[in-house]
Amino acid sequence: MVSGLLSPNTRDTYEVTEQKKGSFHVVYVLRSSQGHKFCLKIPAQGQEGRWSCDDAILLRSEALTMRLIQQKTKVPVPTMLAYDATLGNEVGAPFILMSYIEGEPLSTLWNQWIEDGTQAEKEPLIYAALTHAMADLSLLTFNKIGMLSFPDDNGMPIITDRLESRSYYDDDDAGSYRRVWKSYGPFETSKEYYMDRFNANKCLDWDGLPCGVELAGVRKFLDVCMASIPASLDNEDDSKEVFGLAHDDLDLENTLFDEDCNLVGIIDWDKVHMAPIYLSYGAVPLWLHEDWNPSYNWPYGDVISSPWTLAKSRQLYGSALRKHLSKPDDWLVPEKSVILAVLEQAFKEIDLAEMRCSRFMTRIIPMIMPTVDPADFFHALSMNEEEEEDGGWAKIVDFDSKQCLIEQVTKLFRCLPKQPDGPKAQHIKEDDTSSYVDDEAVNGKIEASSDETRVDA
Repeated sequence: MVSGLLSPNTRDTYEVTEQKKGSFHVVYVLRSSQGHKFCLKIPAQGQEGRWSCDDAILLRSEALTMRLIQQKTKVPVPTMLAYDATLGNEVGAPFILMSYIEGEPLSTLWNQWIEDGTQAEKEPLIYAALTHAMADLSLLTFNKIGMLSFPDDNGMPIITDRLESRSYYDDDDAGSYRRVWKSYGPFETSKEYYMDRFNANKCLDWDGLPCGVELAGVRKFLDVCMASIPASLDNEDDSKEVFGLAHDDLDLENTLFDEDCNLVGIIDWDKVHMAPIYLSYGAVPLWLHEDWNPSYNWPYGDVISSPWTLAKSRQLYGSALRKHLSKPDDWLVPEKSVILAVLEQAFKEIDLAEMRCSRFMTRIIPMIMPTVDPADFFHALSMNEEEEEDGGWAKIVDFDSKQCLIEQVTKLFRCLPKQPDGPKAQHIKEDDTSSYVDDEAVNGKIEASSDETRVDA
């Protein structure tokens, strides 16, 4: 099958030299008789009875978005050679066939550097290389939060609703997870996106939250957080929010480097989507969120990085990113982008929403009110809800009103101050029959019309 896709007019043969199995995909490394290497990525649930229309939409979006990134930026992604989002092909499963990138996952290199004591020397080089790629990715901007859909493989994409999944272990297929999809959006503002995710999770049973956190109190404070979500504005004269492409799992395993700390590849673009600047190219990578994870228990267990080390690393990353983007020092403070990313993650991962929301809340309160115990705050906030005209706010909040608390949270979340005038992204209208971005253009912007719907694969 592979020879028919890659070299139909030759007698090249291919053999599997390596198999890498993850929770949601299996990747086969192939070597041709000429010595060339390729990757064949097959979804774990790409089989009869499990493969859905939404799965097909996601695979097609991933494959064609990777090609778009490679065509319009210098971000190192695998070359997408072929894809099939159906079961009816010679492989017998949906697949993406890609070039193979020679490089080591940062997870492997990171552990080596810790052991040989060179981590402090290598870390700034890693951040410089990765932020250079993110700055290049920032040249692609969009006017909605959603996902790219391609009505035609060689045509211009449109922005459609974003698909996210709830994952659960499949007892009938040991070792794999099944994903059930739900669509959201598209959204024109960051606040609209967060509010939709918050409202979608209000039906959760939040009983048993740790630290004695009361359900009603948590929900009230989350209402405040939702009212304080910052707009995704990059320049002072932006009248509408702008959004960037977001890798859904920018972690140690998906960033490949060579021995000289050059970034050679960013892989696994599954569920790539558009998001606010502070959740897309402006976000710090996931491994620098470690101290915000529910399982983080430094200095116990296998946790290596202390909170102070992670805070310092976030500052290093933020400084490198601002340098490549030519932004001032107060643009996109990393600590604040992490807070907003953790809040978004709390609603995105339904199974962990209770735990993540609780940890998020108990970390945020001391930042706003250092002398107030979070558990006491939420407990008091949840009391006498029906008896108080203001829902119990006046008795416990040491500000004049709920609005004052909103102002404090808004100040904490603010991570994109207004900027001086900068270069404008090119606006490409949907009826433009030219390529995604003019060959001479540096920036590109995709706009979505209000009547767009998701296109089935």
